[in-house]
Amino acid sequence: MPEQRSDLDKSKLGVAVLATCIAQTLNESDPTFQARFLERLERAWYALQQRGLGEDNPLAEDNRQAMALVTQTRILLTGYERTAAQVTGDERTGSQAKAFLD
Repeated sequence: MPEQRSDLDKSKLGVAVLATCIAQTLNESDPTFQARFLERLERAWYALQQRGLGEDNPLAEDNRQAMALVTQTRILLTGYERTAAQVTGDERTGSQAKAFLD
C-alpha cells in the first residue's frame, strides 16, 4: 500500500506543480525566464537556510518546509535533484530524472 501523504505534503506538491507550470508557460514566450526563475529559487533556498534551521529557532520548521517546496519546484523544472555534495561543489553527483511535462 502506498504511503499516505500529509495535507501539508499534498499542498507543497500542488504548489510546486503550479509554480512549474507557470514557469514553463512563461518560458515559452521568454526563453530566458526559466533560467532566471531557477536562479531566484536558488537564492531563496540559501536565504531560508541562512535564516536558520537550529532547534533554538522558532521558525526552523517553517524554513525546512519552505526549502522543501523550493527544492521540489526545482526538481520538477529541471528533472535534477541536487545533493549535499553539489552544494559543496561536486557537480558529478545527484540523480537525474525527466523534467516535469517535458
